[in-house]
Amino acid sequence: MPKKKSTNSKADILVILICLSGAAAALWLFWTDLTGTLEANAVPAAFVVKKERSVQRRFPDRILWSRLRANSPVYQGDFIRTASFSGASIRFPGGAPDLETELTLLENTFVRIRLEKGRPVIELSGGSLNIKSGGNGLVVESNGRRVEFAAGLMTVKSGGEGMLSVRIIEGSALIDSLVLEAGEAALIGGTGAAKKISDLVMINPPPEAEFESGGGTAAVSFSWTLSGGGTEEAVRLEIALDRRFTKKVSSGEYEGRSAAAELPAGGYWWRAWLSGGSSAVNDAVTGRITVTGEASPLLALLPPAADPPPLSPPPPPAPAVSPYPLLPPPAITRPSDGYVIGAAELRESFTYVFNWSAVNGANAYIFTLYGESASGVKEIYRTGPGAGTSYSRDLRNLGRGAFFWTVEAVAASGNVITRRGITAERRFTVDVPAPKEPSVIREESLYGNSK
Repeated sequence: MPKKKSTNSKADILVILICLSGAAAALWLFWTDLTGTLEANAVPAAFVVKKERSVQRRFPDRILWSRLRANSPVYQGDFIRTASFSGASIRFPGGAPDLETELTLLENTFVRIRLEKGRPVIELSGGSLNIKSGGNGLVVESNGRRVEFAAGLMTVKSGGEGMLSVRIIEGSALIDSLVLEAGEAALIGGTGAAKKISDLVMINPPPEAEFESGGGTAAVSFSWTLSGGGTEEAVRLEIALDRRFTKKVSSGEYEGRSAAAELPAGGYWWRAWLSGGSSAVNDAVTGRITVTGEASPLLALLPPAADPPPLSPPPPPAPAVSPYPLLPPPAITRPSDGYVIGAAELRESFTYVFNWSAVNGANAYIFTLYGESASGVKEIYRTGPGAGTSYSRDLRNLGRGAFFWTVEAVAASGNVITRRGITAERRFTVDVPAPKEPSVIREESLYGNSK
């Protein structure tokens, strides 16, 4: 008797086809809904020109965040946020290069983008901005307050309790009825009136700067002013290879209003703040430097010039840098390698003189002192290029321990090094008696009642 054919296989195929069709339709509807905002805002307000690490965007009628990439369009009403150690630069086209506006979002920044009669309006909910405003200007709104910027360079930082700090590098700004000019800073309270404050304003380099190394190093000039006519204070300036400043290449305090650095090709972050107690690293002025060209191992941060340049941005010096061949190392004459400086020698004089011989072709020398411990090596002090073949140092604040020092012969023109040298190195030890523990005298011993 012949078997009846089963129709189960045909039914299974039909069910699978229906399920696949439903899934395809749902996927199409999801994509249509997701891209609906893009169709509604067909003309981008701006474009992402630079992006570092985690930067996200949310459309105004959506709850999901998506990642932004370089060259991504930004539309009116978009929310943008950056994570820790992240950042992005957004460019608003203006029809001509001098009308373009570039907005840089630093880490942990949250903004919303709007256009008001073609002019960018940035709603800042938290974080920091570097602004290069074009001819159309730019507006920043935060906590119900409004700051109108003309063409120029400026920085904005949102603080706690609705506070907003503004620094003007170039151009001007209007806050309520308060006008800020170049080199001035202001603090805006949550409900109080805006007021000018005494604060550090970095005039040069701009917050986002690029230099050409020319195959060697790039000469980068730093100059700043203290807004509000405050008391002069030393400025702490640090340069690092990363945003976290865990890979510092230079660090020092500077009197006056200028400093200079020779930077090889690469990317750098810098920060500066008043070191006299009225400011802290959390309030530092920050920026980024990109040096293009072939990489070079040379790097030196030089002390400020004897006559600080004017507060207007000085043109960056462009000396002929010839890093090779290096000058030979100086011959160290005092102290000898491994020398022990004992208590008896320190009793005669707390000041110790380090000596070395002159080097042909050098007109200056850089002395650096380091401390050695189980945790590693730490730089204690570094001089700028100075004439002479000796350096005197008070050793009282060094304490007991192992140290080493280096000296480098250089050729310098003013505050710019034009030729480097090979460093000479020697170690020494400061051997002073460790402080004794106080002895305890029993009370009965003082009165002769000891048994």
